[in-house]
Amino acid sequence: MKIDRTTIGEVMRHDLAAELQTMHVTVHYFQLRNVALPKQYEKIIEEKEITRQQITTAEHIQKTKLIKAETSVKVAAINSEITVVNVRWINNGFNFIRLKHKQIEK
Repeated sequence: MKIDRTTIGEVMRHDLAAELQTMHVTVHYFQLRNVALPKQYEKIIEEKEITRQQITTAEHIQKTKLIKAETSVKVAAINSEITVVNVRWINNGFNFIRLKHKQIEK
């Protein structure tokens, strides 16, 4: 459950209205202007936020590594295709030279 100033203010307004209703007083408007949290609670909130940021950073690093790995695989596949094409061209060139050489010998 997320607790923020709005949630705390609503709970306080509800409790205040319930208490004052016993005295026939109606609360029409309530604004919580400041929330002072205990230092220990603030420290826990800060630690939780730091942990959340560390998790987010680790997720981004993991995604980056995955993208780099996928890119490396694709580059390797393309390079192997280029090598195959080059070998075929070279092989075709040798075959052409052999054919021409045989024609010349006749």
